[in-house]
Amino acid sequence: MVLSDMGWHKLAEEERSVVYPYHDRQIRLSDGRRRISYGQSSAGYDLTLDAKEILVPKPGAILDPKCENIRYAYNAIAPTIDKDQHDAYWYIPPGGSALALTVETIDIPRDHVGICVGKSTYARCGLLVNTTPLEPEWRGRLVLELHNIQ
Repeated sequence: MVLSDMGWHKLAEEERSVVYPYHDRQIRLSDGRRRISYGQSSAGYDLTLDAKEILVPKPGAILDPKCENIRYAYNAIAPTIDKDQHDAYWYIPPGGSALALTVETIDIPRDHVGICVGKSTYARCGLLVNTTPLEPEWRGRLVLELHNIQ
């Protein structure tokens, strides 16, 4: 089932909200400054990335998805601060990738499935976003793979 903005609002009213914390509108300003939008839109929900939860592969690391603790193959990286703009950002080198966790926790109802796609804001910068479908009754913070195709 694909939900419109009204479908998202209905779930929230029924206390079956899929996203925590849930913002019932798109937010584009924070502290009077423009930012990448997040929250409810007319055709979905824009998630945010947790600044403390972004990982890049260690140089030469062999990534084995069957490894119980694959985190050993990654370095946690801190955001870079632009002192002139007072903005935080991450540097993903050309051809590089990173894993990021959402701030929001997702709770997919039994009768729904979720699909996550990248924002055009990121695509215009050459950043691809990849993740798997969100299956019925899955709950957690979504892991996104970010790839710099520049």
